[in-house]
Formats: sequence, C-alpha cells, structure tokens
Amino acid sequence: MRIAALLLRRRSDVKLPLLRVSGDAGGFDIELAQTWLEDNPLSAAALEDESRHWKSAGLRLSVSGLSDKKVSVLNRG
Repeated sequence: MRIAALLLRRRSDVKLPLLRVSGDAGGFDIELAQTWLEDNPLSAAALEDESRHWKSAGLRLSVSGLSDKKVSVLNRG
C-alpha cells in the first residue's frame, strides 16, 4: 500500500507506469521505466527514501530504471 501511494502521488486519474516486481525473503526489487522516474522526480525521491527505511529495518527495496528499449519489448509481450 505504501508503494502504491508513492507511485500514484497525484489525486487524479493517472496511468500506472509499467513496472516489474520480484521478491524473495530479503525484500523486493522494483523496475520502472527510466523515463517515468525522470518525469516524476518527487515519486522517484520518495521511492529512494522508502528504500532507506526498508534498509534500516533489515529489508531490501531496490528501485531501478528500465531503458525505453526494454519497456518497448515488455509492452509487446
């Protein structure tokens, strides 16, 4: 729920960005389009801050950017 609030910070209908999530016992890895991260700097900064909070709790939350080419391939799939 916290991650959803960080991704959808605006109170308007916004299209959810393409994202890939994987996880294991140690935490989660989130991949978002790099262009989305660049276009949404407040959300990107909030995700980085959230990652630090998780780390202080002994968990991993890794957020990384996907290239436009990779996003294009994933959108076709």
